[in-house]
Amino acid sequence: MEVVSIPPKKFTEYLKSEGIIKEMSKPYSPQSNEVIERANRTIRERVRCMLDDARLQKKYWSFPVSLAVYLKNRTPTRSVVSKTSHEAWHGSGKKPLFKYLRGFVCLVFVQVPKEKRKKMDYRATSGIIVGYSISTK
Repeated sequence: MEVVSIPPKKFTEYLKSEGIIKEMSKPYSPQSNEVIERANRTIRERVRCMLDDARLQKKYWSFPVSLAVYLKNRTPTRSVVSKTSHEAWHGSGKKPLFKYLRGFVCLVFVQVPKEKRKKMDYRATSGIIVGYSISTK
């Protein structure tokens, strides 16, 4: 992946052309952005609970973070009236589906392809779900 550097002036012009208002905050002053700091704290608390409940090491933090944000975006919020953040962002008007959700660290069985097993080998191996695919339900 190639990293492209965009001059600050050009970036500011782009934001303005898209109708985006650029707001700056002072460095090292989390109190100036209470809303996002609270949201981040809530996500961190959920992640800690999920890791503890699943008895997973801290190195697996990215899976519960993804799940916490995924669920947060699909639950109602006061900032967007009668919609979830997901509905507002995508503009589809369709309510998100929850029927395919499973618990974090849910026991699953994964089929072993024929090419990778011998005659008397097990056809499946056990595992755990630690996240959801963004490409499938």
